[in-house]
Amino acid sequence: MMTVAINHNSDSRLADEALLETDNENTFSIYPNPVKDVLNILVEIRKEGPLNLAIYDLQGKLVHQRFNIEEKLIDIDMTSYEPG
Repeated sequence: MMTVAINHNSDSRLADEALLETDNENTFSIYPNPVKDVLNILVEIRKEGPLNLAIYDLQGKLVHQRFNIEEKLIDIDMTSYEPG
């Protein structure tokens, strides 16, 4: 299990600060569940501009981060991460 935070690049807050708020600007879908090799995140962008992405494990540790994302479909190779 993990937590995903997405915010706009123009947002000066850190991803973990933005995580606590509902993002009315964007919605996203994460699949497949459970993840085996590749995690797909489909972002429906309502506000223009690049996005930042942060993924946290259950202990709150940052396990993956990307900046300045322009794509609507984000693929993340999960083979190097511990299962669960």
